[in-house]
Order: sequence, then C-alpha cells, then structure tokens
Amino acid sequence: MNLFKKYDIEPIENHLVLKREVIEEKTESGLYMPGTSIGKSNVSKVLAVGPGLHDANGERVKMQVKVGDTVVIDAYSGQEIVIEGDTILVARESAVVAIIRSK
Repeated sequence: MNLFKKYDIEPIENHLVLKREVIEEKTESGLYMPGTSIGKSNVSKVLAVGPGLHDANGERVKMQVKVGDTVVIDAYSGQEIVIEGDTILVARESAVVAIIRSK
C-alpha cells in the first residue's frame, strides 16, 4: 500500500495497518483537558489489511475489517512504528474489538 513516499507497507496474514485517531486537548465546548487525561486513543482508522489466515482446509478466511473502517482496538495491542515522521500501528485483526459505523 502506498502510504508513504519511500515505502510500501503490505500487512501479511491477519495483520492490519492502523492510524490512531488524534485526541484533542480541547473539547468541542472549548474546555481544555488536563494533561493526565490526554493519552493514546483506542480508536483507529484502517489503512491496510492483510489477506487473512488460512482455515483447516487451506482456504483463506475473509477479514472482517476493510480499508477505511474506523475501529476500536485493545489498549496495548500492536506494534507502533514511525515511518517518514508518521506513527502507525501494526496489529492483528483479533485486536479489534468493534467497528464504528455511522447509521
């Protein structure tokens, strides 16, 4: 996947490439959050999806998430890496606990 100028990232098996949502220091109503409340978000955007695992019969198991989905992930899952100044997260699909969809 061409996310960066000099690198391609292609997740393997049941791995995902995610970009964490930014937590704003200021609320919509204009209140500033104290420093202790600011942390890493568990909400992420799916940037790339691997092909999935194989089942016992050798058939690919379809991934439940797709590129562009907004997902909730376990707090301490995945591996953060920095590429070209951007921090991304590579995690297994099993780290996803929910998909956020608009009605």
